[in-house]
Amino acid sequence: MTMRYYFMLVFAIMLVPFSLNAQSYRKTIKPLQSEALSPRLSESSGLIYWEHSLWTHNDSRDIYLYRLDTSNGTILDSIALQGIVNIDIEEISQDENYIYLLDAGNNSDTRSDLHILKISKISLLQRQPKIDTLWFSYEDRYELETSSSNTSDFDCEAFIIAGDSMYLFTKQWKQQGSKMYALPNEMGNHIAQLRDSILNIGLLTGVVYFAELNRLVFCGYNHNLQPFLLLLYDFEGHDFFGGSQRKIKINLPFHQIEAITSKDGKRFYFTNETFKRAGIEVPAQWHVIDLIDLDFIPEE
Repeated sequence: MTMRYYFMLVFAIMLVPFSLNAQSYRKTIKPLQSEALSPRLSESSGLIYWEHSLWTHNDSRDIYLYRLDTSNGTILDSIALQGIVNIDIEEISQDENYIYLLDAGNNSDTRSDLHILKISKISLLQRQPKIDTLWFSYEDRYELETSSSNTSDFDCEAFIIAGDSMYLFTKQWKQQGSKMYALPNEMGNHIAQLRDSILNIGLLTGVVYFAELNRLVFCGYNHNLQPFLLLLYDFEGHDFFGGSQRKIKINLPFHQIEAITSKDGKRFYFTNETFKRAGIEVPAQWHVIDLIDLDFIPEE
């Protein structure tokens, strides 16, 4: 983002707080714990819980996966993914046997090389990652359009694995909403099929899926850099936008929240990138929140 944009952002905060999100917040929460991340993780952009640890990655250039301590976010280990090129990896997901990395950051709408890396968990534990690649494009993106940064409606930073399919949730900079696309969980070249869309919810940057609870929890922020959680539940099958919604404000202004995960759907971990613009400086951090005792959690 440009310096001019962020001066405008600061004035927008003072004059019209949260005006760009039509959906109102039901609750405001504060983290139970916040810790500085290692300087090696200035752009932590995805999180999963696996093998009693958190796993994250940076969103450009860096080819390492990092294993973090769940008690304080410190780095326990790192594994190089030899042979990959990290153009803009914005999300990590998993199923029983594989870890997936979504390289689909596209905030200027110029990329024709969108792809997902599929990594065997066994091979990671052996420190010899076996990596396959799924290439894709969007069915309703008809031509590439060179545009200024942070104006694309085909940016994507959130996706999940559900059964034999992958579901992508775009980050629409202009529309402040998200489109949901489906892909088969098969290597090769595919067209992402548009399934649904949602309006006026802000910029989605990460998601964690609890199939057994029939629940999705997204993280994101609006153009004023006010972070939030978006809870989707009571949907039928994979009609994720068709159920109930709750939006929760996180009391961390100017924190660019990019990643979220949880072991059990009760205690959540999330991270924010380093942010330095217009005289505002926020370091990369790891946070913990607890949702179980709040009344917006639906009964199981």
